[in-house]
Amino acid sequence: MSASWSEGEVSDLGYTARLCHQLSPTHIQFVAALSGITAPVPESPFHYCELGCGNGSILLLMAANFPHGRFVGIEDNPVQVARARELAQRAGLNNVVFLDNALTELDDVAAEPFDFIVLHGLWTRVGEAERAAVIGFLRRALRVGGISFVSYNAYPGKAAMAHAVRVLRELTPTGAQGGQRARIGRMLLQHLQDNPTGPDTAIPGFADAVKSILALNDGRIAHEYINAPWSAVYFTEVAASLNEAKLGFLNTTILPLMFNDSVIPAAYREVFLSLPEPGQRQLLRDLLMNTSHRRDLFIKGATPILPLDMAALRETVYVARAPLVESFAAECVLPIGSVNLPAGAEKLFARVREHTLSLAEILSGTQDEPSTTFAALRWLLLSDQVAPFRSPEASQAAAGITRLNRLALDMAVSIGEGSWLATPATGGGIQLSVLETLLAAGTVATDANGAVGFVTERLGELGRGIQLETGQIIEPNDVPVFLNKELPAFIMIKMPELRRLGALPAGHA
Repeated sequence: MSASWSEGEVSDLGYTARLCHQLSPTHIQFVAALSGITAPVPESPFHYCELGCGNGSILLLMAANFPHGRFVGIEDNPVQVARARELAQRAGLNNVVFLDNALTELDDVAAEPFDFIVLHGLWTRVGEAERAAVIGFLRRALRVGGISFVSYNAYPGKAAMAHAVRVLRELTPTGAQGGQRARIGRMLLQHLQDNPTGPDTAIPGFADAVKSILALNDGRIAHEYINAPWSAVYFTEVAASLNEAKLGFLNTTILPLMFNDSVIPAAYREVFLSLPEPGQRQLLRDLLMNTSHRRDLFIKGATPILPLDMAALRETVYVARAPLVESFAAECVLPIGSVNLPAGAEKLFARVREHTLSLAEILSGTQDEPSTTFAALRWLLLSDQVAPFRSPEASQAAAGITRLNRLALDMAVSIGEGSWLATPATGGGIQLSVLETLLAAGTVATDANGAVGFVTERLGELGRGIQLETGQIIEPNDVPVFLNKELPAFIMIKMPELRRLGALPAGHA
């Protein structure tokens, strides 16, 4: 009997994708620039591929944000591929295609070399044969100078989770559909939580791992933990595998963790600096931080930025106040402990709070030495108070953004979930809660005065109230009062931010 396309896969449950802003070409180029390495330029034409693209939400965001880019999503679940193609068509995005290929069929994908190939969570959700196929694809399809983003479950932080996942995978009926296995697994884990046994004392963190799984819905449990195989790996294992495709480690995409002196305690710095190999240093970092998840960049042929090129690059790399950051924080908590930021950081934050500035503009607009200015910028990056942005010209919302975001809001309201919206200012996206989604949908469909009425009528048509992420349920009769109470804060705080990011039309308030 031939194997089914869904063998080993959970195909009977929906799956809500989570956004990852580090997948944006804007963010990737920024990390490379801070690392002193040349990267593909996101404002020029580029070719971008996502392996294991799921329902295509990430690629749809990218395709809307970068109409000059070409995007390819590869996914072996035909239900997900069909859904992604439908959404792309409804959003009017003709620069993205979705292919129904298994990872072991990547040799069948005919494509010109890609500038970016991303694997978001894929590496530790597939087996050895699939990983070998990915390595072959990276070797063949990623151009020299191209960058691969790879996120994965990491040791040592995922050690306890590995034991909890074993319960889900080996103590639930393997012949059952994903939804049934998730429900049975939930009951088993709940029983372990209510009746502590050996692993709770023998395995540090086991109880917390069980608790975190129980907080997920059945779809997430099935897709993330029952979908065989699930594993965690050490950084050195991933780096060794990607080296077979001629890729070398570039840096982490998590900005506060990019700088070693923010994560390496003083007692370990001499040992850290004595390690000759980058992989050894990354491994020590993970041990010191108990890292559970990594989001890394690997590059095929790293080319250092020349001094002459650096001046031009500073004209094209922009930063601004990070999304959802309202005011300057003088203190931040880093892996090495709590740190007070210098006065220069607050002064720089004031300059980028309302304006997007290039690195060249930041340097030319101050009397401080460049080293002092960059030190201030570094502190703001470490504390997640500024983020990479696109130029004001590139940040203007295109028609594709408006169509896609309206579609995302409408779909989310229909199914009672929070939505994701494309944000052309950052080249990525933003996640909205259920309440924020409803208010945004109402405001966009009408205006601030008509938002509550629109949402109330829409929910009435759907025959339901509102279920918040906390579990609180707003009954249909209570919806208007509840929304009227929440609307002023949304209009005053959230809407200006969504407009700044280009997620919603500027005319709505």
